[in-house]
Amino acid sequence: MLRKAQKNRLAFKIQRIVDHYREERIFDSTMKTIATNEACFLYEALDVLGAIQADQSANNQDKYEFIKKELRK
Repeated sequence: MLRKAQKNRLAFKIQRIVDHYREERIFDSTMKTIATNEACFLYEALDVLGAIQADQSANNQDKYEFIKKELRK
């Protein structure tokens, strides 16, 4: 149960970051979803901050899919 709550909390935090960056016009707010480069930035930032343990072999598409999956939760 706690594990699921932690995952949902990560999804919530990612969504808050995306919303904030869109409001500040850092991320493109005209798109329905985030761009690949935006998702890659989030993925790498979350790894640096210790929020996730990144797969070092992940390519840009893998990073994008990870972030998209989190945003769908």
